[in-house]
Amino acid sequence: MSLRREGGSPAEIVVSVLFALLLVGGTVVLILLPQLREHLRLEEAVRRAALENAAQQQTYDRLYELHSVRRDSDGVLLERLDSAPDPAALSAWMSRYLPGASVSEKGDGSFLVSAFVGSPAAYYRALEALKEAPWVLRALPPVEFRMREGKKLSLRFRVRAVAAAR
Repeated sequence: MSLRREGGSPAEIVVSVLFALLLVGGTVVLILLPQLREHLRLEEAVRRAALENAAQQQTYDRLYELHSVRRDSDGVLLERLDSAPDPAALSAWMSRYLPGASVSEKGDGSFLVSAFVGSPAAYYRALEALKEAPWVLRALPPVEFRMREGKKLSLRFRVRAVAAAR
């Protein structure tokens, strides 16, 4: 018995070839179609991620530019935040605004400023001058005024250096 077929009309050969092509094509479509769908889904996800990344990059660039401008314009303030006063330097600086001022360091990181002034206006001038100090200083309550030595007022208040958050 032979598997070889003898003769056959051209129509049978064409039908056989078309059937074989249909069988192969159907198999390819059944195998590749899910993969094509997955590829299209992933392509869409990549496109959305690229758009989101571009938006995030624009936001980052804008914020970085603002930071650079701010860093350049606030460089002096940043230097002031990075430095901390010692009692002698603070006393020397404070004596320009409150003559005879003495400064002592407290245990909590603040400094006690003591001076004799003619009026409370001297305190307010010194308070205003804190903005120009080589450090970022904040006056803390309470402020104590007491009458001493005739017309002189004894002034006592605390200041604390503000440090940059790291």
